[in-house]
Amino acid sequence: MEGDVNSRLERLEARIRRLEEAQFGTARAEPVVGAGRAEPAADSVPMRASAERAQQQLEFEVGQVWFSRIGITVLALGAAFAISLPYTGLSSWIPALAGMFFAGVVVAAAHLWRGRLGLLAGFVRGGGCILLYFSALRLFLFGQGESIPVDSPIGIAVLLSVPVAGMVLSLVYSSTWLAVIAMASGCFSAIMIPLPWLSMAILSVAAGAAAWLNAKKGWRGVLFFGIGLCFSAFFVIMLNRFVTGNPFQWNVEPRSASMIAGGLSFILAAGSLFRRVVVDGREAPITILTSLLNCGMGFIAFFATTEVAAETRSGVPYLIAAVFYLAVATAFWAR
Repeated sequence: MEGDVNSRLERLEARIRRLEEAQFGTARAEPVVGAGRAEPAADSVPMRASAERAQQQLEFEVGQVWFSRIGITVLALGAAFAISLPYTGLSSWIPALAGMFFAGVVVAAAHLWRGRLGLLAGFVRGGGCILLYFSALRLFLFGQGESIPVDSPIGIAVLLSVPVAGMVLSLVYSSTWLAVIAMASGCFSAIMIPLPWLSMAILSVAAGAAAWLNAKKGWRGVLFFGIGLCFSAFFVIMLNRFVTGNPFQWNVEPRSASMIAGGLSFILAAGSLFRRVVVDGREAPITILTSLLNCGMGFIAFFATTEVAAETRSGVPYLIAAVFYLAVATAFWAR
């Protein structure tokens, strides 16, 4: 009788174990009888390892990434503040050259110690590039007087050399962070240089660089920020470059700015149109947002400049814009 009861209990436990396996996909490990303490369940070991990895990843993200970014930002702001101070009796060249020297040392140190610094090396290079461009601006701003005119050949060369150097460094180190910094400095140089056609040419080159980086290297974030930077600089130029101290007013110069706005939109759209082939047939959300941002900001720029600059009201510019955007939409659909 007792043996029959025991056999029934064993069959019942086996049935319960099979039900648990069917429901949870694995059987719970039995504790070892007679040991000083029960052994941990078999499925608790990978869970504990996963929790430890998540904790280590969080410590790495907060400690090395965010604290590093904050520290480098504070250092760059402190150095920029020191450079921007008006030193009585000193030419604008001296603080600017000192800042350029310090920025060069920072970039060189990040290159020499890139193995030890790890991710920190990229942040240090970015901070050095920002400080280098700020030092170049010191020649035109924050001083008792301008050392060189902004629209002179030397001034133009200085304002454009730093963005070009930053873009070269971004390609050398494959850094989207440096590419965005270079594009931002190039767009601000376009605002600083008071030559309308040259400013628009700089914005076109910046847009072309963003499109090329997205199409050839898949740097979608660079294209996204490039659209915002190029059209923001375009609007500032149309608003009489008010950030340089000019009166805040709408001033369409050159007069064909509406066509230039369409050209910028076309160049930036090409970056998404000729990007790498999508394997799984799905578009990334940032690609969709990039296309919407480009078309939205492009048409707002076209509309604003057309309405202000048009001496006679005509529907021809809007017909051209309609054909352009429909052609781009058709190309995206076919793509």
